Amino acid sequence: MQERAELSPPAQLIYLASGTAMLGTSAMSPVLPAIQSTFSVSDARIGLVMSVFTLSVAVTVPVLGWLADRIGRRPVLGGSLLLFGLAGVATYAAVDFRSLLALRALQGAGFAGTLPLVVAIVSDMFDGSAEVGAQGFRVTAVNLGGFIFPVLAGLVVVVAWNTPFLLFALAIPVAAAVLYWLPEP
Repeated sequence: MQERAELSPPAQLIYLASGTAMLGTSAMSPVLPAIQSTFSVSDARIGLVMSVFTLSVAVTVPVLGWLADRIGRRPVLGGSLLLFGLAGVATYAAVDFRSLLALRALQGAGFAGTLPLVVAIVSDMFDGSAEVGAQGFRVTAVNLGGFIFPVLAGLVVVVAWNTPFLLFALAIPVAAAVLYWLPEP
């Protein structure tokens, strides 16, 4: 039996990268009240945790898109996942609200090179109906990550306010796999 193209190992790696990237947005929801309590942050300021991440993404996406066109998609995707994971794990050790926001901004810069690039890589890897199927698998991975990670974060936040940030370590081996195994389109 021949393997379906959209289920090939490189495609599966791309889907894994897509789902892992959802940690940056979806896993934060259950953690916000704990951050607010730990750092005595007002209701008006707690939204900055998501806002600095999103602003960083908006500013960085065009730069990383340009860079990916110059040096290749694989190194930018792998480096972005690595930055995303390392900044996320470093947030575990945030000592104040400002340092947490700075790390979230760095993490947003890493996130900026993930989802847009995986869309482009899937488009590079597949044509026609195979691309439609592969993009469908990618969307499924994103939605699955968006479902699983908030649940995990909600479960581990009871240990300590910062424990969910250790989940970002999952992006580090995915980054290594992308850098090592993903063929350059």
